[in-house]
Amino acid sequence: GVVGGAVVFALLASAVHADALRRLVLQPAAGRTPLALLVASFALAIVVQEYVRLAQDAGDRLLPTLPGRTHVLARAGEFVVAVTDFQIALVSGAGVVLGALVWGMGRGRFGRCWRAMAEDPQMAALCGVSKTRLWAICFALAATLAGLAGVVVLLRFGLANAFMGAMLGFKALTAAVVGGIGRIQGAILGAVVIGGLETYWAAYFDMAWRDVAVFALLAATLVLRPQGLVGIAERPDRVVRP
Repeated sequence: GVVGGAVVFALLASAVHADALRRLVLQPAAGRTPLALLVASFALAIVVQEYVRLAQDAGDRLLPTLPGRTHVLARAGEFVVAVTDFQIALVSGAGVVLGALVWGMGRGRFGRCWRAMAEDPQMAALCGVSKTRLWAICFALAATLAGLAGVVVLLRFGLANAFMGAMLGFKALTAAVVGGIGRIQGAILGAVVIGGLETYWAAYFDMAWRDVAVFALLAATLVLRPQGLVGIAERPDRVVRP
């Protein structure tokens, strides 16, 4: 019951903060240039991190992880491949959330409106799609999923601090770029690729260079295939002019 209440509170707090940031900073910046929105996003990441540090101090908060059984899947000498009950529940829950998100964006009314606004904002507005309302839902949904991810990390590792989201955020951006920005399936594929790379690197190479390998993959993707693995290359006839 306590864990469930904490999860609900975390999701609501994330959504409320995201809506405030949208109203105060991001939506006004979006009316200017793409560069202004990008700069505002990076600035907000720093501001939010400092806000959390000042509100909750910079020390680590330690919590007990959830108990559960460990199941051995394979064994080769001293090398053991095992999975816990929490990991099984995590993968199952992630599959349900991602499936619902993909279905909603592909077939739901909100998904159709979102895609219409991304494709042609002027025509979508003429058809009755409210840009302000769409922004509000997008930020609330994104913040709720981010809050859920934070809860999962806390329950998995039992540690939280003001700086834990920085590297995770950069890796999430890396996964989106590698998979293909603009497509949920691309983000999922990118996350699988990044997760597989980190696991493989940790098993066979020096852990100190794991993050370097991840960002090297990001650099290679930007150079060799900027649209990502399943992204769609932008064509001049698809660019929406103001």
